[in-house]
Formats: sequence, C-alpha cells, structure tokens
Amino acid sequence: MITKLLMVAFGLAFAAPSALSAVAGIPLPPCARIPCVIRLVGLTNGVPDPAGRFQVDMKDNACQPVQGVSIVIDFNDCAPDIRLCASQPEVPNVDCSSHEVHGVADANGTVTFTIVGAANNSTGNAPGYAGRGLCQGAPGTGCAKIYADGVLVGVSLVAAYDQNLSGGVNPADIALWLGDSFAGYHGRSDFDGDDALTPADLSRLLQVALGAGSTTSCGAYCF
Repeated sequence: MITKLLMVAFGLAFAAPSALSAVAGIPLPPCARIPCVIRLVGLTNGVPDPAGRFQVDMKDNACQPVQGVSIVIDFNDCAPDIRLCASQPEVPNVDCSSHEVHGVADANGTVTFTIVGAANNSTGNAPGYAGRGLCQGAPGTGCAKIYADGVLVGVSLVAAYDQNLSGGVNPADIALWLGDSFAGYHGRSDFDGDDALTPADLSRLLQVALGAGSTTSCGAYCF
C-alpha cells in the first residue's frame, strides 16, 4: 500500500496539468487522467444516462496502470447547489453522510463513474461554490476534490444537465440554463468546462434533453 500510495503521490493529471498542479501541489505524469468536468445526469428506466460517464485513470510516471488505488470524489464543496442522488446504479459506492462517491482502480488502473444528480437552479439560485471552467487550458477552481489513496490529485468542475431536481432533463432545464447564460457565468451550466457559457454548452444540453437518456430525475438526494 505504501509503494502504491507513493506512486500515486508522484502525480496524476488531466487535460490541463497547470490547473491541477496549483491545487494539488504534486508533479503530474502525462498518462494519468482525471476529468476536468464531471457532468451529472438523470436516468431512464433506472439506467443512468451514458452522457455523464467518465473515467479516472491511475498511471505512474512510467505510464503503467496502478491497480487497486482507492478513488474518492468529495462533493462537499459543491453544496448546496449541486445535489447527488442517494442511489447510484453505476457508482461502486456512494456515501451520503460524507457527500462522497468511492471506487477502486481495476487492472487497467481505471475507475468508471456515471453519477446521477442535479443542480438546485429551480429558483435561479446562485451556485454555492465559485467553480470556474477547467478544460481546454482554462484556469479554474472546481468543487469536486478527487483523492487517490488519500492523496489529493485534483479538483474537477461539476455541471448538471438536470437543473431543477425534477422531471429529468427537459425544456424547463434549457430555460434555466439560458437564465444562467444571461446572468454571466455559473459552473453548473458549463458542460465543456471552458470557463464560459456558450452555444457549445447549450448544444450538449440539447443532445441530452433529446437523447432520452435522462427522462427521470433522482428520487431522493443526499443533500
């Protein structure tokens, strides 16, 4: 375990290493990956929308997989705007009491997540965190802290296609996204993580709304 932890501590990265290194304070090898943005989705017939699927890839400095690493994604700093579903069909483990999801890296050093959740934007609420875009080289400060065997390896922006906690992803969510875009910037609506709300984000939202993968919302939220 100590050897594995040291391997991880020597660095894990994603598309914008400079943003992560400032947060985590560790070297970042080129082959490891965490998401720059986590997109929360709804469900259809109890199955999470694949539009929200992402991977955390544990690699050492030699680009070799690191199997068995415990991955924790901590959403505490995302509250109260971002809400996780208490039941997660495609997440290895969700802990509502600590506002975390957990997984363990497989033989390829990979943990796959599809997280069901929403944003509390039904009354135009401002986000409860100062999340900014992190993808495409944009600077930022997300809210979801990602740990590997207890080592902070980065922080991801969190966005949610379901903007009002109910009814799945539908025209009401599109209207709420438009409200965010007119207001300036809210990380919950930045689906491509580029530090701006643009037609590219609206296009992603429309694809999810029309794709029939998020027709229902979570039945009970953690917080």
